[in-house]
Amino acid sequence: MAKLRPYVRSFLEQASTMFQMFIYTQARRIYAMGMVKLLDPGNKYFGSRVIEREDGTESKHKSLDAVLGQERAVVTVDDSKENWPNHKANLIRIRPYVYFASSCNRSTDFKPFSQRKKDERENPGVLVAILQLLIKIHDRFFSPRL
Repeated sequence: MAKLRPYVRSFLEQASTMFQMFIYTQARRIYAMGMVKLLDPGNKYFGSRVIEREDGTESKHKSLDAVLGQERAVVTVDDSKENWPNHKANLIRIRPYVYFASSCNRSTDFKPFSQRKKDERENPGVLVAILQLLIKIHDRFFSPRL
């Protein structure tokens, strides 16, 4: 069972107007495609841009080698800096979203939202803050240099 993080649909809608988005996972393709169906049921945001562990050039880490584009033009949003040892400058780290207790497969210093009988706030929330940062990055990247 999966639960979407609050604001994720709005986040994807707005981010897709500025960025070409990929799903990049260390999981197998069947999991990746399940996430695509959940996050993008209308196939508006990712298309076929799904990178899974078999597609990467490094077996234990994610690499921008698998992403089409210049490294300086790529921004990654991930909940683990360990996934990107060679591309930390491109990383925006996001706090993992853990709603169900069964999702606690990593050490975490907070209880799952379901056990707290509440959910992450939409605004101000994690995805709102990340989106604001992405807007700044986009504006800075595409603003004319003086």
